[in-house]
Amino acid sequence: PVIVAAGVRIPEGQGGNWAPLTAKANYNANPNKVVQMNVVVVYHKSIKSSYQSVYKRVADMIRHHNATYQFGSKPFGVVEAGDMNQHWGAIERYFGGTKLPDNVFVLDLARPPRGQSNDPAYGAVKCFLAKGGFLSQFVNFQTHDHGRSRDARDEKKSTTILSGVARQILSKCGVRVWWVTIPKEVPLPAVFVGVDVFHAPR
Repeated sequence: PVIVAAGVRIPEGQGGNWAPLTAKANYNANPNKVVQMNVVVVYHKSIKSSYQSVYKRVADMIRHHNATYQFGSKPFGVVEAGDMNQHWGAIERYFGGTKLPDNVFVLDLARPPRGQSNDPAYGAVKCFLAKGGFLSQFVNFQTHDHGRSRDARDEKKSTTILSGVARQILSKCGVRVWWVTIPKEVPLPAVFVGVDVFHAPR
């Protein structure tokens, strides 16, 4: 089947690695219908010096897609968090004591405790935000430290990951990031099951 990403047709030979092409997608949103998301950035205390630059990179990538949903040049709010209960506790306190506008999106720049590839607080935070009706996206700084790129290779890896994060954010907001043309040979209605792949950090 033909894969299309916001007008960018994916060549048949790149069907197995078409994500880089989607970075060029332009959604041509009507400027009068753009929705400015009110972003609350949650960051682990160990990345205090770099969370702003990482947020700016993600916001610029989203803006580059010219989609209906945009991040502002600065976040609406900022929450410093720690590990475990200092992570979800900080979020609960913020949301419990802050008057929030519409269109809130939570960008959580997380760093799991030493020796762990995933943040144990992930499930608790996601559950809390989902119950409140808030969209959210995690960025795992254990997989890659986006604030400390040592060389061009590091920078490229960071850009690849954050580019995917930007598209994931747009998808969660309601943008149809990609779609496929279903061959006539496939009987409808049909159910398609996607299998996700997790690449564990080395």
